[in-house]
Amino acid sequence: MKGLRTGAWIGFAGLCVQLVGIIWDTLLHHHDPTLAERESVVGLANPGHLLIAAGTTVTAIGIGLSLYHLATERSTPRASTWAAIAVVALVTLLVGTMTVTLRTGGVSGRHDHADPDAKEPGGAARDLPLER
Repeated sequence: MKGLRTGAWIGFAGLCVQLVGIIWDTLLHHHDPTLAERESVVGLANPGHLLIAAGTTVTAIGIGLSLYHLATERSTPRASTWAAIAVVALVTLLVGTMTVTLRTGGVSGRHDHADPDAKEPGGAARDLPLER
């Protein structure tokens, strides 16, 4: 039970870090409405985004630890099986999220809002979505 409690407290701490990150990011955007035009969705140059990412990671570790201990300490095979499946799903989603973030350039903080009237190399205008 000690590992289960430890994981729950780690998950709680991670959630608190995420919420502080959301508050910080919200305040940054409130004080600079043009910030969204210059940053990527998960750019870690923004301290709010960094805290959200760190908090998500810590939360996932805490929940994973709790599920691991639930899977190993329970005598019921059914509970152990579901806990093990949940750990695998959690790790898969966490790795997938990190992969998508890295592959889309989301960590760099760079964000490109190209000129809508710009032309592609070759002279063709880009198809851009209509403004609402």
